[in-house]
Amino acid sequence: MVTFVALHPPAKSGRRVMGGALFSPPDELKNLYNDPDQNVKDEKFNLDLQSPGKGDYEFDLAVAGMQPVETPGPNAWTRIAFH
Repeated sequence: MVTFVALHPPAKSGRRVMGGALFSPPDELKNLYNDPDQNVKDEKFNLDLQSPGKGDYEFDLAVAGMQPVETPGPNAWTRIAFH
């Protein structure tokens, strides 16, 4: 199962979290594809990765005209820190 998120990199001021850069909201994909609990329910986001496997997946991440998810689930990727 895959998730997608488009967060913002740290400002030049270098906001740091535990030694790593923090990528912060808002998610430019409107929190539509960042929740594994929701994506697992959609067949197009569930991949069967077998060797030799496919290497050219394409995903239609429609955002235009979609209502944003205002309250992402508890497992949604809403920020990323690199340690």
